[in-house]
Amino acid sequence: MDGYVCFLEKVLKYNEKIKDSVNKKESDKILLYCNKIDLYANMIIGNIKTNDKRINGKFVCDFESYDKNMITDNDDDRYSPYISMADPKELNMLTDPDEIIIYKEKIFMEYDYPLKKSFYFKEMAPNGKYFTRKDLGKIISDRYKQMYDEEAKTTTIPIGTMAVNIVNRNETNGTYGIWMHGIEDLLLHTIYYNARKDTYYIDLDS
Repeated sequence: MDGYVCFLEKVLKYNEKIKDSVNKKESDKILLYCNKIDLYANMIIGNIKTNDKRINGKFVCDFESYDKNMITDNDDDRYSPYISMADPKELNMLTDPDEIIIYKEKIFMEYDYPLKKSFYFKEMAPNGKYFTRKDLGKIISDRYKQMYDEEAKTTTIPIGTMAVNIVNRNETNGTYGIWMHGIEDLLLHTIYYNARKDTYYIDLDS
């Protein structure tokens, strides 16, 4: 369960902020903090229900970013746990982008969502020695772009929506069998490691 400690810590942090805001009668901040708790709690609950392999894995890193240019009266609004796979501008706003996360020349990464099955890729450290948090975010984004591009080239089913008035992406029959979501829907938030398989797993929201 150590893979969820970071999210639990965030829930507890915002819980304390709620208590403080209640004492100060700051109703607008109370709503904000409740929404933050809801976000992180659902990450935990959703992963426990659907991603058993992550539970058995070890937490590697998250991707918290801070947008200093956001116009807001509340500093907490500037933090986000996500990196967009389509346009990963958050890579330039990571709170600790250059932290060395993995001391390896290469790693094996599993990609399984929203794909027809799991696909494994060997990812190489950009400097040949280790991966930083920013390196990992860019590598994963680039890999998804490559998969979506190849899917578009190999599918015989036109890419569109599932049905009239339904915005979700239809399922296609290319190399990766992508379904339900376009790349613009995908938001990276966590990486885990399974030592038994020597494989890294990623968690996305959409």
